[in-house]
Amino acid sequence: MKQNKNYTEDDLQNLLQNMPEVEDRQTPDELYNNISSRLKSAEPDKTPFYKQPWVVSTLSAAAVLLFLITTMSWLFDGTYDTAEDSGESSSEEANMESFQEESESSTSEGGDSSANGDGASSQDQGKAFDSKADEGAQKNGDVNNKDANINSIAPSEEDKSNSTESSEGNITKEAEENKKKEIGGHHKLEQSYVFASRPHDKFATVAVMGSDSNVIIPITIIAPPNWGSVNEVYNSISRSIRADEWGLQEYAFKDVTFNLKKDQNLVVANFPQNYPLPEGESKEQNLIHALKEMFRPHGIQKIQLQREGNNGLNFSTIGVKKEIQIEALSGRAYMFYQNGENRPGFLIPVSIKEKTIANALNLMKKGVSAKNVKPVIPKSAKFESIKSQGDTLQITLTNDSNLGDKPMAMIEAILLTAKSYGFTEVKFNNAPKQKYGNGVYNLNEAIQVPDLLNPKPFSFPPGTAP
Repeated sequence: MKQNKNYTEDDLQNLLQNMPEVEDRQTPDELYNNISSRLKSAEPDKTPFYKQPWVVSTLSAAAVLLFLITTMSWLFDGTYDTAEDSGESSSEEANMESFQEESESSTSEGGDSSANGDGASSQDQGKAFDSKADEGAQKNGDVNNKDANINSIAPSEEDKSNSTESSEGNITKEAEENKKKEIGGHHKLEQSYVFASRPHDKFATVAVMGSDSNVIIPITIIAPPNWGSVNEVYNSISRSIRADEWGLQEYAFKDVTFNLKKDQNLVVANFPQNYPLPEGESKEQNLIHALKEMFRPHGIQKIQLQREGNNGLNFSTIGVKKEIQIEALSGRAYMFYQNGENRPGFLIPVSIKEKTIANALNLMKKGVSAKNVKPVIPKSAKFESIKSQGDTLQITLTNDSNLGDKPMAMIEAILLTAKSYGFTEVKFNNAPKQKYGNGVYNLNEAIQVPDLLNPKPFSFPPGTAP
């Protein structure tokens, strides 16, 4: 058919009428099905869900976000808080650890202290002192009784019987557990209760009463060697005494000013006008004994008492007292004081009537009737013999001896007791072949007696830290 674009409407109608007829013999259902099948075959295949582009991008973004969160959490989880807390908790201990490195040690007499170990409980608080002082500690200064009754510490009949039974049978399970503890099975390293040798003279020994107890507890506060004078240490020492935390009474001399004159072996104690003196002879004597404990380690021989610069203190029972003479240290025993399991322990001196090393060690195993004061030598630690060899105290343990769960306290208490009787070292024979106190004490060698008792760190007054 000839194509011509210039058709008229009539031409188009004629052309349409002349077209051939077309006949479709399909039924309507056949036509519908035919069209439907063709439409379905023309549809494209659906892409699986996991292959959709938006799924892949979403999962990638989630993985990156999770990685960032994990990384930031690891970087900042407790890092700064831990470092800060660690710095605070160790700042005071660092003072004491650096003393021996910065200063040379020196020797002195009188690094330990005295108190009355006899019985009744105190009913006063704060600055009150409670017990009668043992006058024997003042009148008897003899330290040359090392040999007197020295072998009377041999095991009692009961100890011998127990020793025989133990040696004949197998070691009990409890004894085995104790042995494991001694060999290093402690859950927590036991603290030391002494300072082997003074690093310098920037220290203050204070005497604090036990809480609800009649015992005097000497505590040595050691300042850095480059901080202030010894007088400044004594006059700012109340900040370093944590009475509640340690289970003690309040420090009784925080308002008293001390002036040490070492060239004269003298200290002047100036009490304020409103200072309440204790009433009753036992409390008055305890105040005097506490002052002696504070200054004996510095070699002070006399304490002058003043009130607002005027000589003398007028006690209600003993009358006016202008000065205190500090006598030479005499033999005594040491016990263990602890006011609660979560509080620190202290070694405390106890005066005894019969001043022999044998009596002292027996008392340290037996104990005294004072609250929170316990024997420092366990019953399982048995001494076969004690002998004096010059300035060395020789202690021989039995084969079945056990040093208990506080071996450091026992060892150091024996060292301090030996020192008060004039010995310079102690040798433990037949002792466990091990070291105690992180290697400080080797019981198979002679151990030098220590210098200072119950050391604690120094707290700087505001704005004075070096």
